[in-house]
Amino acid sequence: MFDNLFFKLEKLLKTSNFVNYAVSECCNDLGLPPMLCHGDLWNNNILWHNYDDGSASNEILAFIDFTEVFIGNPMFDLAKLMIFGVDAEIRREVETTIFEHYFNEFLKNVGIHIANPFDGKLDQLKQAYGYCMVYMALELALWSVYFKEATITYETIPEVHEAKMEKLMLRARLALDDAVQFLEKHDRKWIIN
Repeated sequence: MFDNLFFKLEKLLKTSNFVNYAVSECCNDLGLPPMLCHGDLWNNNILWHNYDDGSASNEILAFIDFTEVFIGNPMFDLAKLMIFGVDAEIRREVETTIFEHYFNEFLKNVGIHIANPFDGKLDQLKQAYGYCMVYMALELALWSVYFKEATITYETIPEVHEAKMEKLMLRARLALDDAVQFLEKHDRKWIIN
C-alpha cells in the first residue's frame, strides 16, 4: 500500500539525520526558539473533563504520560496530535488556520507575559510543523503496517477490526502523500525523485 511513497522517502528510513532535523535542528535554520515538548501527545494521553451525564466536554482536564518530554521543535506535539489523532480531511482543513491560534492560546494559557516569540514567523512555524508532520507520517505508516499484520486484536468482531485497519491505512497513506508534497516543495534533498 505504501511502496511508492516509501520509495520516495527511502532516505528518511535509512538514517536518523532527518529525525534529528525535524525534532530539533530545523529550529536553528528557521529562527524558531526550541521549547518543551510533551513528546507523545495524542488522543490517549489527553484526559477530558466529563459533564455530569458522563459525556465528554471540550475542556482538557490533564495531559498524561510525560516519559518522552524533550526540548525541541515547537510544532512537534501539534504534528503528532494531528497525524495520529485526526483523519486526513479534518487535519488538512485545520492545518489552514491552526498555527496562529495555537500559539496565541499557548501563550495565553501558560500565563507568559512576554512578547510572542513567534510573531512574524508564521511561515517558519508552518515549515517546522511540516518537518514534524513528515516524521509523524512515517511513524504512523510503520505502526499501521505493524497493526494490520498483528495477529492479536482487541476487537471481537472481525469486520470491525478490518474497518478500523482500513481507516488507519488510509490515514497513513494520505499523511505520507502530504509528507512527500511538503518535502517536494520545501526540501527536496530528503526525497528520491
